[in-house]
Amino acid sequence: MGTWGTEFFDNDTAGDWADKFVKYGDISQLKRSIALPLFDDVLTTYEVEESLAAIYTVACLQGYQFENSAYSEEVDQWVKASQWPVPARMHNVCVYTLAHILTYQDQIRETWFKEEKFCEWRDRVQKMYDFLVAKEIKVLPDTCIKLTKENPSLLIGK
Repeated sequence: MGTWGTEFFDNDTAGDWADKFVKYGDISQLKRSIALPLFDDVLTTYEVEESLAAIYTVACLQGYQFENSAYSEEVDQWVKASQWPVPARMHNVCVYTLAHILTYQDQIRETWFKEEKFCEWRDRVQKMYDFLVAKEIKVLPDTCIKLTKENPSLLIGK
């Protein structure tokens, strides 16, 4: 099926990610998924979809408005039941990743949507970015720029 809408869970990738995340509650999976688009020079649709699902989860833990769709329902329920505090570094990486996605959005445009849907999707990503930026955050230290695909905890912390 692929992608059928502009909400963060309107695609198979995000749905598969949500199923695994809610089933296992693996925070290391959340960390890896957030930073996924930062590991390669070319953004793929799958990396972006998975990352946005993870960042949406973190944003909702900080008060971001739920999508309230059938596709995001299991993540929304997990967030509502969770008392997990979002570490400052994880928050910062979410902001950094969203900025990266918005900066390189032209790589996504061709494979994702027709122009009118792309603009709607981009505005949704921008809204989540603006929400997270408005939160009080600390500056990313220079050491966070050194990423390894095998160990995203170097970037996000424990």
